[in-house]
Amino acid sequence: MAQPGPVKEIDATIGALLVRYATARQDDDMMRARMEGYRIVLRDFPAWAVREAYARWLRGEIGREYDASFPPPERVLHDCAKNLTMAAMGQRIGLQMVLDAEAYHPPSEAEMQERRQRLEKVIQSIAENVSPEDRGPGSLKRKPESLEEQTRKEQILNSPGKGILAGLRELQEVDRAAAE
Repeated sequence: MAQPGPVKEIDATIGALLVRYATARQDDDMMRARMEGYRIVLRDFPAWAVREAYARWLRGEIGREYDASFPPPERVLHDCAKNLTMAAMGQRIGLQMVLDAEAYHPPSEAEMQERRQRLEKVIQSIAENVSPEDRGPGSLKRKPESLEEQTRKEQILNSPGKGILAGLRELQEVDRAAAE
């Protein structure tokens, strides 16, 4: 996680928050308790994240049912500061990965020739060792229909009311008759 603090800057942000939302009914003990609550949840974050979380609260970008007349709950500032810190860490990691990356070296002509030869051997091996029966559903030639399949197809096409194809055939015949 990012380096927390400095504590003085975090305290300054919390102080600004408390002064902005101070009421006449708050005494010193209440202010200290509130400040301690904010310190407990925000002390593990960098000061910039705490400031940005408070700024987002003031702009209405965080918190459900935002109402600027009340101070932000500690949890809302904590979650926002955490998300900001995590996003910054992600960017840092991504940039470090770019800096640590090795340059791409395209294969030499000799390596390319070796790859072509290996590919040619694989293709030749497949062509020699695969029988026509192993081609599966991707074969180019369609197998002729068996006698049973032909009989079933004729039965479906010629039996009105039996199956979708028969209904479609009837519709086609009606359309043809209407067109003539």
